[in-house]
Amino acid sequence: MLSHLATLRQGDGFAPAGGRYHCSFFDTNVDYKRETYRLIKSVFDGQAACYLNRHEILNCNFYVKPGTGELAIHQNWPAIADLNDTTITIWCPLVVVVESNSTLQFVEGSQKPFPHVEGPNVAGYFRDSREALMKKYLKPIPMSAGEALIFDDGLTHWSANNDSDKARIAIQILCVPADAQGVYFFYEPKTPDQFELIAVDSAFFINTPATVMTTRQPHWKGLGFVETRTNTPPRKTFWLCLLAGMRSGGKSTGDEPVRTDMGPFELAGPSFFADRELLAHGSATSGRYARTANCQPR
Repeated sequence: MLSHLATLRQGDGFAPAGGRYHCSFFDTNVDYKRETYRLIKSVFDGQAACYLNRHEILNCNFYVKPGTGELAIHQNWPAIADLNDTTITIWCPLVVVVESNSTLQFVEGSQKPFPHVEGPNVAGYFRDSREALMKKYLKPIPMSAGEALIFDDGLTHWSANNDSDKARIAIQILCVPADAQGVYFFYEPKTPDQFELIAVDSAFFINTPATVMTTRQPHWKGLGFVETRTNTPPRKTFWLCLLAGMRSGGKSTGDEPVRTDMGPFELAGPSFFADRELLAHGSATSGRYARTANCQPR
């Protein structure tokens, strides 16, 4: 995969101005974005079908941190209209990752405690508690090259600056229910009580510049409007719900299988960020993340 990546002609040289991280979606080279999607999907399509129950790949990105590039604590954008349903991210580093070179860090049990849509111009519901979350509740997940995490997009997570002298390279894949229409929740600050649902597919993320996502484009296909489901709960309510989620779902009960062999790579526990019914083989525990190994072609 790394040798294929080296042949791609991205627009920012994997080193965006201002010390940011590289993300394929943010790149200006449409051909590069198209090839990125084709390459990643060709490698991971079969693996995703093996592990996920009735989910399919919608979007793929390379994330490269050449030396800096902290990614603010956040939830991923919802990608389907039904916020009670679940979209999934597969995150696969192509190098060994630990805290010092920016592995992902999670707030366990933080998926779906409140109805909320995070996206451009819409801050997280935990905005008043960011510092406390980052100080005490983030759990780093060290990983080997080629391992993968499968997690609920509602899970709060963060990655620090890359303090090593080598680029941290990772793949991010968005998977949605196969029978669901992909959507983008477009938010117009002038009408804060509603979102417009915009129909999306893989071509939308390839052809749409990230710089226009906050401006309604005339060629976008609107699917209607929904009431804004964003809120900042009182601090006491926030912490009570978060801690309850951590107690009920963020910890292993000790009764689950620690490892289940699954063909070319393995699913390990004991805790998962994905719900049991989302994993095709039913071996997920009651916790928060699925972890795999050897996702890269051999």
